[in-house]
Amino acid sequence: MKPMRGLVLLVVVGALGILAVLATSFVTLARLERRASQQRLHSVKALLLARSGIEDALARLTAGQDPTALENGYGGERWDPASSGPLTAFESAQEVFRAGILDVETCPVRHALRPSFFSRALPAPTPATDAVNGKFRGHSGLLAGDLAPGGNAYAIKVEDESAKIHVNGGFLDTQDRDGDGIPDHRDPDVRTNPANPKDTGMGWNFQLARILDVLGQQPELGIANLGMLALQNRPVGGYRTLAQLQAASNTTLDLSPWITLSTWTDRQVLHPNGYAGEPGCASLSDVKKGRCALGLEAGGRPPVNLNAAARPVLAALISGLQGTTWHRPGIPEHCEYSPTITSGVVSAILDFRSGRDLSGCFAAAGLQPAPFRTWGAFGAFCDSLVPSVIHTVVLEEGNHDSIYGGGNLNGADLLKANFDPNADLNKNVPDQLLWKWIDKSDLVAWSTEGSLGPTGTFRISAVGRVLDREGRLLAQATLGQTAEAYALLRQTSQRDFVAGRRTDLTPSSYLSLSTDALLQTSGASASAWDTLAPGRGLAVTTYPSPPTALPARPSVLDGCVGLATVDM
Repeated sequence: MKPMRGLVLLVVVGALGILAVLATSFVTLARLERRASQQRLHSVKALLLARSGIEDALARLTAGQDPTALENGYGGERWDPASSGPLTAFESAQEVFRAGILDVETCPVRHALRPSFFSRALPAPTPATDAVNGKFRGHSGLLAGDLAPGGNAYAIKVEDESAKIHVNGGFLDTQDRDGDGIPDHRDPDVRTNPANPKDTGMGWNFQLARILDVLGQQPELGIANLGMLALQNRPVGGYRTLAQLQAASNTTLDLSPWITLSTWTDRQVLHPNGYAGEPGCASLSDVKKGRCALGLEAGGRPPVNLNAAARPVLAALISGLQGTTWHRPGIPEHCEYSPTITSGVVSAILDFRSGRDLSGCFAAAGLQPAPFRTWGAFGAFCDSLVPSVIHTVVLEEGNHDSIYGGGNLNGADLLKANFDPNADLNKNVPDQLLWKWIDKSDLVAWSTEGSLGPTGTFRISAVGRVLDREGRLLAQATLGQTAEAYALLRQTSQRDFVAGRRTDLTPSSYLSLSTDALLQTSGASASAWDTLAPGRGLAVTTYPSPPTALPARPSVLDGCVGLATVDM
């Protein structure tokens, strides 16, 4: 019986051991499940925080807050975007995206010291930060109740899509307008007379390919023949994703800081010259002599926000601009932006809009550097660049001209003509204060118009972070979205302006100016303009007015507004 007692003892001990192992396993499993549940909870919380960041950004944009303004703008690793020079010691001490290189455009929001719409460390205007795993990061908002360091926060990066080059501009359909056998959605050279080197194409494809080629040459990208690759491989209707464009361009580089697939397009912009098949236009001189009229750009062009565009984008839009002015009979003065002038103009734009005056030339011109708010301010800025930045005008004969004509003022007016969306065709204006050496009808190589603020489409990135009380990162989630926050209304011609007026009144219902009653325009219909009888007039006159417009209709190209002083 004794051997049996020993065997039972062994069995009991073994069973107790198994039970102990099972109990330990259950406890460990319970701990793991609890930890997994907590991690899942933190992950969901981080995702919801990122979603809150997206909603916060959309609400701010819908309310009209400008994400490109200095007080709201994204600074990436940089603490103060208005400062010049390299990163500060504080900034350099943080884990920056590209090892200490100032790279605002491509810096992801999870690294940002200064995100868009950043929270401020009151009363100081500097961004509020959290210590995330020992490195400082800024935030745009906190979960309600989290006022102490640590906890739950989100950071936002808002990119203005109108500050980028729209690769889906120009023709996107399968028509073959020039009969060369290439569908226009992938034809970088839609020209009616390819044998004529002065045929600058129609529908903006020709200029878009040139601009993208220049963009690809910038050191930030380094992609040869980007324009040709992008257009020759473009699908019908345009690219749907940037991954498609990357594959077409043989690159894995993230192109989103400089290229957009969706932004607002101005359908009422002028095609600058008559070489692209305008009736009766055999040369640019025919336009100057009034033998043929300029028309609107087929499909329009998407403007670029000059207050937010990155350096490579500005360089692509400015490099190679060309214009010609005919200040002496038979002797055209040809102005072209060289790489040296382009670099100087781009640097000046970046300095001016950031409030810097490193060279002192803006103060010498009586200008206070600030973001551009009016086209008059932009024009004054262009004039201030002469001759320190814009300093060479080249004749078609290849000689330098500093005696006759506009000289370097040609270069300043070339910049205005390219970017100002108003046609401002004023070659026959006798007032020398209004007359320009180059206007839109003089452009030979152009890019696209500018805007002085966002046009409504934005790319939003948001990161949600959950921290413990020691600043350790418990969970992090990132979301992205491209959205149209609002639609832009731009009036650039007489027809645009009058078409927005009341049309329910007939000309016979207008009161005479002698009654001192407020008179209203009737809209752009032909009958309204043709039947205004003597004694009936408009309180506000838009020019070119009906008696002087040829034909007597509202102009689709230009216009200005003034008070009516005489009944029509």
